[in-house]
Amino acid sequence: MRHLRHFGILMLGAASSLGAQAALPHYHVTTSIRDTSSILGPEPFLSADPTHRRLYGLGNLVVDIDRDLVIDTMSFPGAGGYVLAPDMGRGLARTGKVFDLKTFAVTGTVHGSDIDGGVYDPVTHRAFLLSDMTTVVDMTTGKEQTQVNLGAAAWGTADGKGYLFISVDHRSLSIIKVNTTSLRVEQHYDVPGCNALHGGVTMDRETRRLFFRCYEGLAVVNADNGQLVTMIPVPRGAHTFDFDPITKLIFILADGKLTVIHEEGPNTYRIVQQLPMVGQAAVVDPQTHKVYGLDLRYANGENTGILTIAIPGK
Repeated sequence: MRHLRHFGILMLGAASSLGAQAALPHYHVTTSIRDTSSILGPEPFLSADPTHRRLYGLGNLVVDIDRDLVIDTMSFPGAGGYVLAPDMGRGLARTGKVFDLKTFAVTGTVHGSDIDGGVYDPVTHRAFLLSDMTTVVDMTTGKEQTQVNLGAAAWGTADGKGYLFISVDHRSLSIIKVNTTSLRVEQHYDVPGCNALHGGVTMDRETRRLFFRCYEGLAVVNADNGQLVTMIPVPRGAHTFDFDPITKLIFILADGKLTVIHEEGPNTYRIVQQLPMVGQAAVVDPQTHKVYGLDLRYANGENTGILTIAIPGK
């Protein structure tokens, strides 16, 4: 049985971390955008397109992430989830609509899923809509290739080397490593000490560290052997979260606050900031390092999505 190893997790304000903290950006919330016209679907998530400078996931609205303004409305329901292939100029809504990232026009339809997440693999140029039957789409053509049974696939991330790491819905954290060419499960990791929560997953491709949500906190897992590196205590209410590969910061939005964690090394993580911010899903723009948070609310039969923006400063 593997043993849980706790490496240095230092809370904000620790004297030994002041030098490193000074070099990191300090975030503050600036503005918000509200949408009451769309059906967001269960557990909506945000997707940023750093190439075309757009943000998707606030209902059917398209947001310009340079000006932080709504610039268009999609003509179809996206159910609050989009998989983007900027290098191919195509997007895929989890309802199954394939669309053009420049014109937003629908160019095709595939089997969709309004329940779980999706992921794009830049090596094979395939998009995956994850569910009990995962839909595989060739984003060079926008055509569905197949549906494959990967188990109760929920959320996933691509490592940029032709593999997906997908969390499978179980009581404890279970990870499958999928070859994006053969579509075969090559490895299966069961991670002890983590009572899995339904929600997102992200990765530092450089250090080969996976980040998963657990009831106990944020699990850091070695992608090459499935070992649990450490568990970072964070609020539990996040649907999805994100990692900035430039600043090495992880952003988790839950319980009325944005928690910012710095990866100081493959085995060392430090909470550097917590600021008031409401929502359950977060994504970061790797160019400006702005963080976008989505808050989903139901009141008086109305479905409201609120996009809040936090920007870095000193």
